[in-house]
Amino acid sequence: RRRELWFMLALMPEKGQLLQAIQEMNDDVLKPEKVELLHMNLPTAADIEVIHTSLMNEPLLEGELWDTPEDFVLAISELPNCATRVKMWGFLNSVDIAIQRLEDAQEELWKAANALLKSESLERLLGLLLFVGNYLNGGTARGRADGFDLEALPKVAKLRGKGHESLLDFLVSQAESSRKGLVASLFQADGEAEAVRRARMHCVKDAVEETKTLISQAEGFLPQQVESEAMEKRKEKLEESLKKLRDVLQKFHEWETKYEELCHWFQMQDGRQRTCEDFFGLWESFLTDLKKSWESHRREQLAKESSRRSLSLPPRRRSVPVLTTGSKTPSASPRARRDRRRTAHGIPSDFHRGLENDTGEGSAVPAPSPTEMVGAGGCLPNGNETVDD
Repeated sequence: RRRELWFMLALMPEKGQLLQAIQEMNDDVLKPEKVELLHMNLPTAADIEVIHTSLMNEPLLEGELWDTPEDFVLAISELPNCATRVKMWGFLNSVDIAIQRLEDAQEELWKAANALLKSESLERLLGLLLFVGNYLNGGTARGRADGFDLEALPKVAKLRGKGHESLLDFLVSQAESSRKGLVASLFQADGEAEAVRRARMHCVKDAVEETKTLISQAEGFLPQQVESEAMEKRKEKLEESLKKLRDVLQKFHEWETKYEELCHWFQMQDGRQRTCEDFFGLWESFLTDLKKSWESHRREQLAKESSRRSLSLPPRRRSVPVLTTGSKTPSASPRARRDRRRTAHGIPSDFHRGLENDTGEGSAVPAPSPTEMVGAGGCLPNGNETVDD
């Protein structure tokens, strides 16, 4: 016990400042986490009695002092209503967070209930499931059912045919064929699946008990006599918190009526009514399996679309090879090389090169005209033959 007090006092201001902060309930000196730490280590009546008994049996001699933990216990016990101050202070520091958490839980519960009651996608999907079930049970006493129990929802994914496809996979494919995007709408950011998942996280019974406990604590602080301005301000805030807590409790009573309406809608009243957590747990299990089947169906559709797109494309042509640095240009055909060597008059370029070699290197000899070539028994560029003179 002494060690716990040592550790706590090491994180607190010095003794005089600490006692003044407790008396004034100063939030600037003691932050909420330190108030909570002080609340957890408040001296009990037994601790104070032990120190007083020891002091009576063995009084301190001249020059002797109490050790730090015992000195703190004696000093804080002399403050009027010290325990009440610290407990009220800690309660007010944490009650707003608790109220906000409880209100968020109520909002998520109501949102999930309305999503299940008003969802057109779920209604259409359940109708399709009933139709498939009646078809499979055709010819039997169960083949013309008007509905089914919600306990059957988690079993849909486990019922399989001869192949690997389950009844839920077939249901997803039929739902997407009848209305594209029907299943996908359930898994949007603010869709039915997310609302059910959040509602599943809350235990209504525990939330109601917590609210009642907080109301009891707040009512216990109110009859205390007001001895300072600090406690007067805290009392006003305490009354406001108590009013909010009573509103939260009333909202939970209204939720009980709403939940009965929800169970009646899904034919789960009377002896078949489940707890709120079990009810949303059934839906969460079904929607989780539904999402897996939908994702598998989407992957198959994407693969089919990709395959169909690749078959519809024309055959690819072979592209011209890209020349890299240092590579040689592919050699042209003999005919192409011969065509490149012809001049503007259709005369091979070798004819000029031969004339240059006969007359001397660098001499300029004019090329013969087409008329001279005809007179010499040549051939016109267009291929017409001539007769010698």
